Amino acid sequence: MNRTRETDPRISRYLLGDLDEAEESAIERNYFADAEMFEDVWAAENDLVDRYVRSLLPPDDSVLFERNYLRSVPHLARVAVARRLLSSAAVSERVSTASESSPSGPNKSALAWFETLVSSARLRGAFAATTAVLFLAGFTWLVIDRIRLKEHLGGVETELANQRRDRREIEKLLAAESDKGSKLRSDVERFEKGALTRPSLSSPRAQGRVLSLALSPLIFRGAGPPQEIEITPRTEWIRLEMHPAESGSSLFDAILSTIEGKRVWVRQSIRSEFDTVILEIPARKIPAGDYILTLTPSSRDVRGEADRYFLRVIRK
Repeated sequence: MNRTRETDPRISRYLLGDLDEAEESAIERNYFADAEMFEDVWAAENDLVDRYVRSLLPPDDSVLFERNYLRSVPHLARVAVARRLLSSAAVSERVSTASESSPSGPNKSALAWFETLVSSARLRGAFAATTAVLFLAGFTWLVIDRIRLKEHLGGVETELANQRRDRREIEKLLAAESDKGSKLRSDVERFEKGALTRPSLSSPRAQGRVLSLALSPLIFRGAGPPQEIEITPRTEWIRLEMHPAESGSSLFDAILSTIEGKRVWVRQSIRSEFDTVILEIPARKIPAGDYILTLTPSSRDVRGEADRYFLRVIRK
């Protein structure tokens, strides 16, 4: 068939595997949609194989040809057939040259020339039929292989994206755990620092008797009996432990008053530890009677309601 248009040079680059993904996809779509595209690919591949077996390809193209085109068995077979045909053509040419120069007479030379011509025609026919089959199988394999490679690359990209997402989630979890660990260390340090400021077992304050009591806040007057504190002659300190409702503050003021409102004991800026406020009051300052202990945040920025505790002191 006479060709009225030039073969697209990109086809040769496609066969060599030297196009980007967009151009490869365009070539493959045109191959299945355009009837003349088959002939273009056929011509380009014939030319490429012929130049390769004749060692006429540039070195870089030869490397691409061997690395990409010769990956398939049909392509290897096609190149092998082309080599055999080239070798047979060379033999026929040598025989023809020898026959023409032979002194055996014109009849014998004509017969040898005719046999060589018939043999070459047969070889070309066999080569054309064989290469047509090999071309169809090889190019179809090439297209399918490219499609599979693209699908594999898409799966790899998806897996990499999932791994990156999982890594970000793990980094967030590690950062959150690190923050928790930092807060825990800070709480432990504050606790240890506070423990150093409390009376130890060997301090003068601890040598006497210390009466400890955990207080519950007063909901309203008359809700129940007051919490009782029994002070003996040996009691020197009263240790009161409270958990204020306003946990947003770290400093509190405490006022111990009688039921009539007379202040007996006052302490300001008491630091809470782990949402716990501890008061240590000398026993001698609290006579027997009923008292209300009021606990309020020291900071003006924290406007929390005061906690009140109803207690009764009994002396024995």
